[in-house]
Amino acid sequence: MMAKHAHLFTSLQELGFEAAGSVCFGRWKGYAVSVRPDTNVFLVDFAVRPPLGDRPKELLNSLTAAMKSRTGKRVAVSNAQGQERNIAFSFVLKLKGKTPYSEQFTAFADACADSLRACGLPPAGTCAVCGGGTPESLCFIGSYQPVHSACMRSTLEKTREKAEENQTNGSYLTGFVGALLGMLLGLIPNILIAVLNDTIYALLFALVPLAAMWCYRKFNGKMNKASIVIIIVVSLLGVFVMQYVSLAIYLMQEYGAALGEALAFTAELFADGESLGAILSDSVMHFVFMALGILFAWRYLNQTNSSSVAGVEAQLSTLRPNPDFAPESEHDF
Repeated sequence: MMAKHAHLFTSLQELGFEAAGSVCFGRWKGYAVSVRPDTNVFLVDFAVRPPLGDRPKELLNSLTAAMKSRTGKRVAVSNAQGQERNIAFSFVLKLKGKTPYSEQFTAFADACADSLRACGLPPAGTCAVCGGGTPESLCFIGSYQPVHSACMRSTLEKTREKAEENQTNGSYLTGFVGALLGMLLGLIPNILIAVLNDTIYALLFALVPLAAMWCYRKFNGKMNKASIVIIIVVSLLGVFVMQYVSLAIYLMQEYGAALGEALAFTAELFADGESLGAILSDSVMHFVFMALGILFAWRYLNQTNSSSVAGVEAQLSTLRPNPDFAPESEHDF
């Protein structure tokens, strides 16, 4: 896939596109277009501004039919981004080895653009940030979109201000309290399924670090690398909490113990070294699943103040003139 990725991006650059990391972006028949790899295929995003709230399924069905009539095969189409202002339709491109990639992409992109216009979906003509008209720039913000350069710079400034405010006024203590609360909330589905169905689902463990981080932020926790360590520690602590609660519920269900008695007896088991060893031995898979959950949630957990600012700065690095509204000579990037 890496070789195919590099080959396609080289071909796209010959067609006037630019590469930035794992994404290639440019314009095609008036549309702002971005191309990104996805397993063994490529997703080609076209920026539009359709009334998604009125007929999203109808639009997708119409686009699918239009693409089939132009390509002779069914092409998967999805709404890549569905926010109010930042909208793109994503078409799945499958490349074949015999025909040059530039020819394959040209035919495919032509079919996409023609299908969009046939379905009443012209190129986006408003800013993806504020929704205002005459977006004199283009920028990659999840997909390649028309924007006002002032809106993007304002976004960067607000992100920096928010990061500085959090660095000054954020608190590890309140964040830790929030993380504990979030961990408990995230454990509820795991405990219920473990008790009721006598099974566990690895993917559910991703809810624990996600909920812990969400509450950490809501409780104004300081967002830096230390916050990641706190969330990981709290999430792993959740395994002990899950085992404690599950064992107490088991005692209540199997032996008719009262809630207080079950909690007290379980606490005694955790305090006893031999019993705790047995509990830890029985918790190995839980720790493995929690580690997987942390990996699933890593992209979200890794969003610190510095990474948030760096992310917007990376977006600004893709800011380009929008030839539909102003010639390149009038821009000062």
